[in-house]
Amino acid sequence: MKFSIIIPTYNRCHLLWKALLSIKNQNYSDFEVLIVDDGSTDKTHELVTEFLIDPRYKYIYKDNGGASSARNVGLIHAKGDIITYVDSDEELYSNYLQVAKEFFEMNTTKTFATT
Repeated sequence: MKFSIIIPTYNRCHLLWKALLSIKNQNYSDFEVLIVDDGSTDKTHELVTEFLIDPRYKYIYKDNGGASSARNVGLIHAKGDIITYVDSDEELYSNYLQVAKEFFEMNTTKTFATT
């Protein structure tokens, strides 16, 4: 079960690194991260570059159109079985994906989960 984690961001590199580290530290590793930069003018691209060494991380730049537009771009590129959105100022518990995976395995008729 592969997750697509979509992170829309705009000029938040000072917060984004914590979100990316919390994803990197997940105890479940079958995921991709789509960082959708919504036209940032800060150092977002430079920050993301260090994570792009890991092929699970992908960077997508687009002209500014708002968070919803960035989420939709991420959704178009997502290849996972399960889509989850993470805001650039959020940090995930290290078992976030594992718990979600177990939920969907036990509840095969569910198409979404709420927190």
